Amino acid sequence: MARTKQYDEADARAGLLATFLEKGYAEASLADLEAGSGLNRRQIYNDFGDKRSLLLQAIQDFKTAVVGPILQPLERSALGADAIRGTLLSMVDGADTAEGRLGCLMCNTSREPIAGDPDVREQLDSFFRRVEGAYRKTIHRALTLGELPPDTNSRTLARFFLGIHVSVCVLGRGGASKAVLRDLTSEALAKLG
Repeated sequence: MARTKQYDEADARAGLLATFLEKGYAEASLADLEAGSGLNRRQIYNDFGDKRSLLLQAIQDFKTAVVGPILQPLERSALGADAIRGTLLSMVDGADTAEGRLGCLMCNTSREPIAGDPDVREQLDSFFRRVEGAYRKTIHRALTLGELPPDTNSRTLARFFLGIHVSVCVLGRGGASKAVLRDLTSEALAKLG
């Protein structure tokens, strides 16, 4: 007969994600992961696995809880340029919160040695492709709606907005002021007319 868990798994996973966001992979100690999750090391290893497995789970949770909602207007809206404006301005507002100051787990992890792990690299590459693809899809809609010049190169413009997207995350983590982030996005959004 299997034992029932004596803790809320969603709360434990949220705590593990928050720990990786705050500390990063390399700096998150087992004691940090215990404190963040509210679990002891035996529970962590028995129910979640090793530290690498915890990171991969945290990445999945981050994609569901954060990445999906941020990209939803780009991936699912019928809007063109306004979806890009709304997404970037929302990110600026989000970066000015306590959670936003932790940055993006994907961007943060991409600068750590663990990014060389094949499974982690696959998750990071998939994330960056998804963000670029969401912008590209929205740029296509903007072209169809006549909001951009017909000779707009959707691939290069999508990559430009990927760079702005990542910059907002990284600069927010670095403590950049909301004014700096607004200036950055305003200049970028000027490309949309």
